[in-house]
Amino acid sequence: MGTLTLAELQDEFLRNTGNRSDLTQARQTRILNLAQERLARLNDFEEMQVTTTTNWAFTGVPATDMFLPLPDSSPFIREIHSVLLKDGLETRKLRRILPRLWDKTIGDATALSTKQHPVWYTIWDFSLAKAEAYPLPHKAFDVQWRITQWPTPLVDAGDKSRFRMKDELLIELATIYLFDQLGKEDESVKHQKKFATLFKEALTTDSEDPDVEVPSGLEQVGSSVMNPWDANYHLDPFAKRMP
Repeated sequence: MGTLTLAELQDEFLRNTGNRSDLTQARQTRILNLAQERLARLNDFEEMQVTTTTNWAFTGVPATDMFLPLPDSSPFIREIHSVLLKDGLETRKLRRILPRLWDKTIGDATALSTKQHPVWYTIWDFSLAKAEAYPLPHKAFDVQWRITQWPTPLVDAGDKSRFRMKDELLIELATIYLFDQLGKEDESVKHQKKFATLFKEALTTDSEDPDVEVPSGLEQVGSSVMNPWDANYHLDPFAKRMP
């Protein structure tokens, strides 16, 4: 999360533009939100990663149960990285297929009588905030989502950007946008150079994962990691073959 509130971002943005008297607070907010969108398009930063859980209610009505509710942040979902159907030892990952393949192989899921643990899902319209799933569920489930999302708009004076330690980048992008609109190319270029330096710094810090490592005593096997001295290695869900 950022350190500056919307009101503070507006103040710094205004100072960056030379305290222009024609720059209203409403317009400052619009431009700062456009800056958020542009920064998000440039890179999918780690702080935009979200893990959230939804409840998939069971009604017994196929036309209702076939729809898997997306998280509340569905209008701002950028990428879905995994969907986990929570059910104790029967917990499993749902697999996404393209709508074209869905229509070809499944068609109308409500016309199929199978009701068990869902395996597949597809999404066509994020604005509906729900996906289609098959087989149809036979009970209610909690569903865990790992997603990245687009930034939510700044609205109230106390709001802070979801971007972590990137307030200065938002101010520079907002300044560039304004000067471009005003035709002040020299001023825009000056701030573009400053933004390029700041953005490079942000990318460098975003790519560091010092806690990702293969500990001593573990062996890399294909794309999995396993302990070769464990007699029950075959029970490890990440073990794909014998050591």
